[in-house]
Amino acid sequence: MRNLLKYISHAGTFGVAAIVACSGKTEGDAADAATSYSYTVQNVCDKMPIDICAARKNCCTTGRGGFNQASCEATQKGDCLKNTAEVTAGTMKFDGTKVDSCIAKLKPFMDECRLEFSRLVSYWEVSDDCRIFEGSRAAGTTCERSAQCAPPAGANSFPSCIGGRCAGGRVLAENDTCSLDIRSGLICGNGLYCKNDNGKTTCVKATTEGGTCNGSSFVELSCGLGYYCPRDTNKCARAKDAGSRCTSLLECKSAICNAGTCTTPEPVVATDACGI
Repeated sequence: MRNLLKYISHAGTFGVAAIVACSGKTEGDAADAATSYSYTVQNVCDKMPIDICAARKNCCTTGRGGFNQASCEATQKGDCLKNTAEVTAGTMKFDGTKVDSCIAKLKPFMDECRLEFSRLVSYWEVSDDCRIFEGSRAAGTTCERSAQCAPPAGANSFPSCIGGRCAGGRVLAENDTCSLDIRSGLICGNGLYCKNDNGKTTCVKATTEGGTCNGSSFVELSCGLGYYCPRDTNKCARAKDAGSRCTSLLECKSAICNAGTCTTPEPVVATDACGI
């Protein structure tokens, strides 16, 4: 159980890393097929950084306190050129057809910027369709960028480079085998929780709001993401907003309880991705 809490507390790291590999149009352009770019290995690093950085602007300005388009583009282009070099070398795959659809799916999350944990899980599910560059490095091997890492097997998976090592995770569906071990990177999707039945762990439907739960349990997961089980009611309740008092990470919408207070989630875009 304790390992699961550690996984939740580090969840934001995966979300921030995943967005670096995605890009596309902004505003209405993504829906206009007539104006869509045709991305190739030869031109992607000239066109893609402009769109990535424009899509990040709002979150950078409101969540990170600043934004520099030119610096953002220069950094993104540098990473892109490293990726295309690996595509040419045969160590990475490239799919330019995903660019426009990816940004259309991700932009609402970037505009929202600070995601509750349940929303972060939805973001990960979208990221599964946003691997413009896809590496081949296995989990645990060295890396410099998330794009170098191979995604975990299965649907709704996402690779990450954390601490110089490939990692990643996967959002599971109902009846999928889950794990309470942080090293697995596996988490049940919204509306589900990982039930341990005599050592067999499976994603099952969570108890609905107001349903009976066990508030005296050290970690009560049955209410699912975005909900918790108060000790005084033993009824599933919505998780608390930032600034509320808490004794457990599960009580907070952000899944972060710091010094007895629910904290605001970190912006989904990292500071260095804002060009500042």
